[in-house]
Amino acid sequence: MGIYIYDKSLTAAVMILAIITIRTLALYKLPRRTFSILWAIVIVHLFVPFSVASPFNVYAGVNWLKQMMVSTKEVIVPVSATSVDRGNIMVLKTATGTPLASISLYMILWLAGMFVFAAYFFRIYLKCRREFAMSLPVPKECSAHWLNLYRTRRTVEIRQSDRIRSPLTYGVLRPVILLPKAMDWTDEAQMRYILAHEFVHIRRFDAVSKLVLVLTLSVHWFNPLVWVMVVLANRDIELSCDEAVIKDLGEHNRSAYAMTLIGMEENRGRLTFLFNHFSKNVMEERIESIMRIKKTTVAGIGLALAFIIGVPAVFAADAAAIPNHEAAGVTNESAITLSATDEDTGLTGISEDGGVTWVQESEYQKNNPVIVWWTAEEYSKWLDQEKINLQSIVDAPGWSQERVDSAILRYEQELEQIKAGVKYSRTVDGDDNTSFVYTEGPVGISSINDSSEN
Repeated sequence: MGIYIYDKSLTAAVMILAIITIRTLALYKLPRRTFSILWAIVIVHLFVPFSVASPFNVYAGVNWLKQMMVSTKEVIVPVSATSVDRGNIMVLKTATGTPLASISLYMILWLAGMFVFAAYFFRIYLKCRREFAMSLPVPKECSAHWLNLYRTRRTVEIRQSDRIRSPLTYGVLRPVILLPKAMDWTDEAQMRYILAHEFVHIRRFDAVSKLVLVLTLSVHWFNPLVWVMVVLANRDIELSCDEAVIKDLGEHNRSAYAMTLIGMEENRGRLTFLFNHFSKNVMEERIESIMRIKKTTVAGIGLALAFIIGVPAVFAADAAAIPNHEAAGVTNESAITLSATDEDTGLTGISEDGGVTWVQESEYQKNNPVIVWWTAEEYSKWLDQEKINLQSIVDAPGWSQERVDSAILRYEQELEQIKAGVKYSRTVDGDDNTSFVYTEGPVGISSINDSSEN
């Protein structure tokens, strides 16, 4: 599980960097909700245990380049001498010495961090809810007017509190709009802008989005780019909400709405991941976004869809099947194999999947022979000497010139096949009498034969 979380977080980090770049270049050119959707895609990628294969993603290109650059002079399957320290892996064994499970210190650290952050956020949430519970209802005639103007299927309550200085919304099933007690209830224009904004949050279930962001941060607390994503995602929720309000009230209200934002701005110390706050830390970004909101165009929608489809296809999907030697159990010299020895039994376990499953070393070596493959240069040198050796035994019992010529012809054909990419084993577990032949394709190792002539 720890390796899986790390891998998911690593690929998500690449997506986050891509979205940050797009956001920097096109924040005011795209519908503001585009970025909320892109952040949602990252979160889905972080938690869904599978990815869709795509031949266009960046990892497929990396794999292709790696295959092009890796030297094939000598390939060993598997690299049995390789041992990687993954945080003092502990191997639990049965009475017969078979590995049952592995526990990494890194996994323990990750679980501890997740628990600490989840407990911290939950404590903040409970503290805020206790404070909010001390709030008072607004005058009935005032709340009834606005609740009739902004109808929803859920029961919404408008309350006031002297413990806050700017409006916020909390709750999912029974949302509450909490307003500062010192607010001017007679300023109908200001109330209209504020409540329009808060009701957009309610209609979009932004409270749920905030909770999901907190959950994501708790699980992937070790990834600094996830922290950046959470900050930007909260900003983009507000930007998208502002855009919806302006489209609902009309672009001619942009300036007045922006002035309301400025009037409600505050320097607050409270953590607001869990609540939809009317104001925000980077007020300049919101003001500029509001003043640059324009009517959505077909080109803008098309560009947004291109990013929404393209980003996961390029950065989130798994690499489609690419022909490589790993499909046949053949890996290059940089392949990683984990090994761990039980101090009590002295038995060594081997894992090829990052510590998820383990087998005993003896069983592993039985099923995974160490193969050294010929290179064209080495095979050519060997063949030159073999030709001399074969010519020297012409007319020996069982060796006619015709048989020698036939053997040389076969070896020359093998040399041409090696040059074309076919792999011929030089030794198998140190034995040169067993020959493995590997070809690209669905078959992989196409033939296994005994040879006594080389």
